[in-house]
Amino acid sequence: MKISVQLRATVGAVAFGMLALAVTPAAAQTYQQAVQATNPEAYFRLTDPAAGSTNGSYNTTYQGSVATGAGAPLASDPGNTGAVFDGVNNGNPGMISTSLSGGVPGMGTILAWVNLAALPGTTGTFQYVAGESQGGNDFDLQFETDNALRFYTGGGENTAFTADPTTLVGQWHLIAATYDSTLGSNSFRDIYWDGALGAGYTGVVNGADKSSPFTIGYSSAFGGREFDGSIDEVAVYNRALSASDISAIYAARLNTGTVAGVPEPASWAMMIFGFGMIGAGLRFRRRRTAVRYTPA
Repeated sequence: MKISVQLRATVGAVAFGMLALAVTPAAAQTYQQAVQATNPEAYFRLTDPAAGSTNGSYNTTYQGSVATGAGAPLASDPGNTGAVFDGVNNGNPGMISTSLSGGVPGMGTILAWVNLAALPGTTGTFQYVAGESQGGNDFDLQFETDNALRFYTGGGENTAFTADPTTLVGQWHLIAATYDSTLGSNSFRDIYWDGALGAGYTGVVNGADKSSPFTIGYSSAFGGREFDGSIDEVAVYNRALSASDISAIYAARLNTGTVAGVPEPASWAMMIFGFGMIGAGLRFRRRRTAVRYTPA
């Protein structure tokens, strides 16, 4: 009787496993992809005056002294540009008007990157970020003279968030204002700052549909609210984004959209060949060192 101790390393199995590992993993979503994946009603990247929304077919019109300058810090777009406002009203204030009007059915979200050039407490003026302005039925996001960011959803009703003033001027921040008025006493109106909840309100919220034109950098209904600084990557939703949505979007700013460290195809081929040769060698060696057993 002969018992052969052999390691039967199957070259085909090794090759299959290595080929499975060779599949290039999916790249993490870029910031733009993360926003678009949440299906906004409109997404205004504000890269230049001719650029409309990437979601929906909405146009933009730059008015007054609005210029193009450095945009939000997105790893996937090192040369990103945004809109620059000078905060001056000389009879023709800087504003970006859009063809979006309404589309906010008692719930919605405004998402935008902002970089203040001066504190509202210093300029003595409100600085309007974006929204649909209407007396008694607001959908407005703005910095006010106490340096607080306020989100309005009705006549005077608002949620306020105050960031450290020393972090406001000359620094980019992602702000998100979200609300849902359809939940009765559990309705909410929240402000997120750099991906995290900054201030929230739970209770009854004005439920009227919004129907005014959406503008950026200046209110179409309330004068004297010129933004002073830069605004970029503005998105509008007809629903309330979740906390996880907003956190994921903010985190995506760091993603380049590429995958590093994946060997070239030739390297994978050599690795597979090497494993196959090792397996074949082991089989040959075990044949030569067979153990013979002779019963008594």
